[in-house]
Amino acid sequence: MEPVSYSKKLLLGDLRGALVSSLVALPFSLPLGALAFAPLGPEYLSVGVVAGLLSSIITNGISALAGGNVLQISGPRASTTLIMAGLLTALLSQGAGREQALVLALLCLFLSGILQISFGLVRLGSAARYVPYPVFAGFVNGVGLAVILGQLAASLGMPATISWTDLARHVDAIQLGACLVTLTTIVAMIVLPRVTTKIPPIIGALAIGTGAHHLLRLVWGDGRMGAVVLLPPAELPSLGVVSQMLDLTGADLRILGAVLPAVFILAAVGSLESVMSSAAIDAKTGNRSNANRELWGQGLANCVGACFGAAPSTGSPNRGLASFQSGGCTRVAAFLHSVALFCLFMWGVGCLALLPYAALAGIMIMVGWAMIDGASLRLARLHGGSFLGDCATMVLVAGLSILVNLAFAVFVGLFITIILFLVKMSRPIVQQWRDRTMVRSRNVRSLAEEAILAGRREDIAIVSLDGPLFFATTARLREDIEQGRAAARTLVLDLRRVRDIDVSGARMLRQIQQDLRKDKCDLLLAGLPADDPRSLYLAQAGILQDFAPDRFVETIDHAIELAEDSILGGHVEPTDFSLRDFGILRGLDETALDQVRSRLETCDFAPGTQIFRAGDTGDGVHLITRGMVDVVIDGPGARSLLRLATFKPGTIFGEMALLTKQPRSATAMARTEVGTLFISNDAFEMLAKNEPAISNRLLMNLGTELAERLRLTNAALQAQI
Repeated sequence: MEPVSYSKKLLLGDLRGALVSSLVALPFSLPLGALAFAPLGPEYLSVGVVAGLLSSIITNGISALAGGNVLQISGPRASTTLIMAGLLTALLSQGAGREQALVLALLCLFLSGILQISFGLVRLGSAARYVPYPVFAGFVNGVGLAVILGQLAASLGMPATISWTDLARHVDAIQLGACLVTLTTIVAMIVLPRVTTKIPPIIGALAIGTGAHHLLRLVWGDGRMGAVVLLPPAELPSLGVVSQMLDLTGADLRILGAVLPAVFILAAVGSLESVMSSAAIDAKTGNRSNANRELWGQGLANCVGACFGAAPSTGSPNRGLASFQSGGCTRVAAFLHSVALFCLFMWGVGCLALLPYAALAGIMIMVGWAMIDGASLRLARLHGGSFLGDCATMVLVAGLSILVNLAFAVFVGLFITIILFLVKMSRPIVQQWRDRTMVRSRNVRSLAEEAILAGRREDIAIVSLDGPLFFATTARLREDIEQGRAAARTLVLDLRRVRDIDVSGARMLRQIQQDLRKDKCDLLLAGLPADDPRSLYLAQAGILQDFAPDRFVETIDHAIELAEDSILGGHVEPTDFSLRDFGILRGLDETALDQVRSRLETCDFAPGTQIFRAGDTGDGVHLITRGMVDVVIDGPGARSLLRLATFKPGTIFGEMALLTKQPRSATAMARTEVGTLFISNDAFEMLAKNEPAISNRLLMNLGTELAERLRLTNAALQAQI
């Protein structure tokens, strides 16, 4: 974010950053510009050198004002330079003359700038935020290593155009004096910050390295010292290329059509490198840039630069970070970078001739080292085994950045990251198989029903899924269900932890349902409320039409209850229970039953009636003779209720009132027409006073029933795990 006010302190910092970054840019701009136009022959070497400088002067000046990162400094990059050279080679092979090929290549650069502007307008730059950290770290480390390796030739006194891969073949060209100058500069970069903070390390190291070069030169002469910066005679940039572009003939345009794919490649690679460079600068400085505006600004800059004959330009993290480390903190520093280079180009040729490439190489080696992401190195060193895939991706991206180019490395890294993610996500999503031995519904059933269900516990299979249900997991899910369901007659799929379902997953649910139907097995889908986005997605995918509405159940508890009801379909409970049917009255003779009966009240409740509320005074216990009662508490939602249990005829509820006389801990609601026999606390105390043997028997039976219910509750709670 740019500062609100601009002060003298900021100006001085921006001036230092602009000066340092311009010196840092020289060893890149000059040879890369020459490399871009190398296919045209040695006669165009000076044209290429000037094109590289113009890229750092004119193109960067435009992007500095229009771009989305205030610290980004643009200029020639190896990847786009090689694309430009390949484009010129292709044009020459199509029969174009050298001057004609140069004009056509600049027209292609202009068109690629238009494409970059369109990339920014459609907000493709926002995609940079989705680049995974291993890819980003590999990119940053690759840039840092590429900077270091790219300076090895100059640091050894060899021509800067020699690639680090060819150093072994030029061992005899090593200049001892250049090596000493490079080493002196590196040591100065390390030591100066510990000695003084008033002198920027890069400027101080450059001065010391340059001084060392000229002192050694007095002793050894020029033969051992390596090259110094030399520029061709300065000329003001002109727009003569524009008239040449407009004068292209139809034949030229046909040649241009053959190389149009290179326009897209140039735009895509330049855009990716600029956005990634901007992200790398943000990571080091803490700024937040606008990636879409950055693409727009880079495209506009390349359009203008092409009209002046400049080489392709992209964002460069080493220039931006060199400026930042020297005090630059606004886009003024990036613009003054262009001004400084222009002044050096026009009037400072003599001064530049004093600067040795070896000193500049030493500075760039330290800048490259500072760019390397230390966090990724610590992660690989301390926990490489735990993050093997991520570390391998970082190494691969860094290696490809050096050996091929940065754009290709990022594309490969993204591809591998996606593959690793799919492999991780395609693990088996069947988390657990359970039957009614381990889980049961919260429907508190009679002992007769429990006996039936206990004998057919394997008829219900509950399959808990965890993970996305998508194309990479569907086939394994189908196989697991075929192998694991055994003799189950009802299969419950617990989908609560399945957060994402794609079309393949939706169709697999249909296929599983059809497979089970052939084997006379019912399928219930649990954890899919009607208003859930997943339910809407399945409806839009046309899957719901193959399922009955009651096959989609909101909670796993209700799904298990439906499965239990399916097993109990042939069992008919009595519509009314007598006193002898209640376990709490077990072991009482007729006389004792009469004593209890005389103290009972008959109660009737309509569906939806609250029999008692949480917090009410516990005044007695209900024995259900007909209907069903839900005991609920407030759920996590504003109006949601969480069912604790459902009681049916032959069971009791509210019994804690007899034991603790505390307020009700939950709410009891009539699900259907309900009839109960109610014994109040006062009536029970009177029974205990007059018939202590009967009351003791009731309490013993109540304790036995509570113990059995606690055991069943423990099993039922597993359904919610």
